[in-house]
Amino acid sequence: MNSVGEIDRLISEASQSLFQRDRLVAFILKDTYLSQLQSLHETCEDLDATEELHTLYSIARRIVLLNDSSIFEHIVRDENIVGFIGMLEHDPKHPVERGIYRDFIRSGSHYKEAVPIGDAATENKIHQNFRLQYLKDVVLPGILDDGTLPVVNALIFFNNAQITNYLQNNESLLKDLFETLHESSDVEKKRNVVLFVRQFSVMTKTLPAVYR
Repeated sequence: MNSVGEIDRLISEASQSLFQRDRLVAFILKDTYLSQLQSLHETCEDLDATEELHTLYSIARRIVLLNDSSIFEHIVRDENIVGFIGMLEHDPKHPVERGIYRDFIRSGSHYKEAVPIGDAATENKIHQNFRLQYLKDVVLPGILDDGTLPVVNALIFFNNAQITNYLQNNESLLKDLFETLHESSDVEKKRNVVLFVRQFSVMTKTLPAVYR
């Protein structure tokens, strides 16, 4: 735990130089870096090490403010998202109930598959967009600056475009949706289809006509 303050200092210094920032981004994108921070965070929570938890929040905040799209894509991966937002629960100025962000992501209540999507890449984009939207709307409002917000919005936009393109061109999936809606006796399945279609409609309205 003695290294937490040193990590924060090094990230702060590296953020000041474009060359050092690029090297820092490459280092953070290594598969094990965020998992190592997560392990450190878990240890600090077990010990109720408040000062170190505040420093880990500072580290996570500095990583966000690198304003790098690859970093955000890395953060919202399955293996990283829970640990990373856990660090962001320990804002010394505006703390939240411990575990509240993590529990919401873990619950999976945000996404109910109306019919099988049939494409792992598209499913990943859907989950990624939910997590990006949750970061933007709930976790990061007090952190996002004029440089960070466009990065997050751009990722959400391009994910929406790819999701929309896949769904619109998948006749089998659309057929399954409407068969479920009109023929299924399962009320819960029908409700999920209605929610899915509504979300899809909202998504398409955010895109320029060329992407619809």
